[in-house]
Formats: sequence, C-alpha cells, structure tokens
Amino acid sequence: MQLILRRLSETIGLPDTIEIVRRWGGRILYVPASVGPNDPLALTLGYNSALRLVEHWGGQYLQLPIDRNGLLDLRNKSIVEDYRKGVSKTQIGLRYGLCRQAISHILQLHADREAIRKKYSGEPDEQPAEKEYCEQQLNFLFDESKGHAA
Repeated sequence: MQLILRRLSETIGLPDTIEIVRRWGGRILYVPASVGPNDPLALTLGYNSALRLVEHWGGQYLQLPIDRNGLLDLRNKSIVEDYRKGVSKTQIGLRYGLCRQAISHILQLHADREAIRKKYSGEPDEQPAEKEYCEQQLNFLFDESKGHAA
C-alpha cells in the first residue's frame, strides 16, 4: 500500500481515507489552507476530519492513488484490531458499512492466513505459557493415576 494512504489513515482515520480515495482517487486533490463547514472536504468527511486534514496538509496537493486492494487490506487489518479490542461484530459492521457475515468472513480469512504464516515461519502454534496452562487444565480434569475423569 502506498505511503500516502497510510499517512492519511493515521491522520483522519480509515473510513475517511477510504471515502477520499472513493471520491478523488486517481486525481490530484488540493487541500486548502483553511476549510469551512460547506467546503467539499467538510461535506465529504465531516468538519472535524476536514480540519485535521487541513492541519496536516493545508495548502498542498495530494496525488491520490486508485488503490482499492491496499485500502481493503488496511480496512481488514483495522477490523481485526477492533475485534481484538472487544468491539462487537455488529458495531464493526456499522462502522465499516458491512454486515456481520462479512465481518465474520474477514476475521476467518485473517485467522486462516495467520495459521498458514505460523506454519511456514516455524513459529509454535501456542506460546509455552499457554501450552503449560492447557496441560494443567487437562491434568486437573483428568486424574491420570485413576485413568478416568475426575
């Protein structure tokens, strides 16, 4: 993904970055030195996001790429991060304009990719502390000396 998209998402957030690229991708966007509530940027992003954009890039021209795949990767990464923070699938879906099933699909794809990455990187599937904890729980539930469940 291009650096400009990463920096935009750090400044105004991923949903607004996606909206800018949807509207002005493939073109040069002039960011005015100041912005009012009726400015096209403010109407597209909301006034607060437009102010943050002007604060960082006011008076400059931004070459916005048409980078749909990069934006989707960035969006999906943000979805996974939100989910790990405890945000519900419904709330995530509302934020990104997706249904719960789409969020579940994105999370499953991420889990599958992580499993493949771990398999071929030589990383253990479980951390040693997690493995030890699981073994302790199994030993608690199953009394080996008696050969049956406790």
